[in-house]
Amino acid sequence: MNIVTKLRSLRAREHACTVEIIAALVDCQRERSYLEYGCSSIFDFLVQELKYSNAAASRRNKAMKVAARFPQVLEMLRDHLVSLSTLAQAEGLLGEVSNPEQLLDRLSGKSARQVEKIVAHQRPVPRKPRESVRPVAVKAPLDPLFVVSTGSVSPAESRVSLRTTLCESDFEEFERVRSIVSRKRPGATVEDVLVEMTRFYLKQKAPKKRGAPKEGSATKAEKAPAEKAPVKRASADVAATNDAATKKPATNRPRSRHIPRPIRDEVMLRDGQQCTFVGHNARRCNSTHNLQIDHIKPWALGGKSEAANLRVLCAAHNRHQARKTFGNRVPTSEQRSANSPKPLPKSEQ
Repeated sequence: MNIVTKLRSLRAREHACTVEIIAALVDCQRERSYLEYGCSSIFDFLVQELKYSNAAASRRNKAMKVAARFPQVLEMLRDHLVSLSTLAQAEGLLGEVSNPEQLLDRLSGKSARQVEKIVAHQRPVPRKPRESVRPVAVKAPLDPLFVVSTGSVSPAESRVSLRTTLCESDFEEFERVRSIVSRKRPGATVEDVLVEMTRFYLKQKAPKKRGAPKEGSATKAEKAPAEKAPVKRASADVAATNDAATKKPATNRPRSRHIPRPIRDEVMLRDGQQCTFVGHNARRCNSTHNLQIDHIKPWALGGKSEAANLRVLCAAHNRHQARKTFGNRVPTSEQRSANSPKPLPKSEQ
């Protein structure tokens, strides 16, 4: 067997394996098996557990989503009628058009350039571009004022370039914020506004470490009765005592699943503001988004809203743990999206 024959054989096996991987990913998504390995999504599973690059994982993740909705895609992929890149380009559009099967037929057998044109034609209005963040090296100024006596220049400041897009109404609100910031920073730039908003939000919303109350100090609630209690006549005291003796003992307050802010902050800081789920592979979920406070012993089963019974989980693992405890009564994210009310058109509002 010469090298070309060997390469053709390997390529055929690689292609067949790719199709099988997409089919297996559909099953993995349906069963949510990736959650048991410390991953909050199929994409994370592809990158962390299967060691794909971000770009390769993204293509397979999008192809899996298309194959889950349209099973015939697996045969099209097997017959080289579509590729992973084709499916990745069309994945978002297939959820927007009224006749996705017809669009799939149009994409069949097309090159990447042809697919790009078809997708652009079907979506004449450009979608909101994804946010992009990239590091930018900014050289330190060479002004003599910034040069130390040794003649050396301070190292380059590390900066990041952020690009995003706002709708017109959001931009108008952003400009209103800029006018407020300009009172503190005349001529405020976009950077100034972002810095001010970030610091303000962190100050208001970030978990705070609170010190323990001082020994012997009473809270406002404890001080109020002693300070405001009126002096009662002896006859009134006797009457109150008699009334208390005839009344039934007060019932306990109903349990509340509300978690006070100080306790939430304590748990968030204790758990490092990261999901604490640990998978079969001993890997802790690295998600720091959509974090929720979860009761280790469920509140519905008598669990208390105390720090010792609370932990931080991402939304995916919180639902996963709930399904393990309560079964299929817990709706999936797809079911919740399907059942959520759709917004009315502006003409009907």
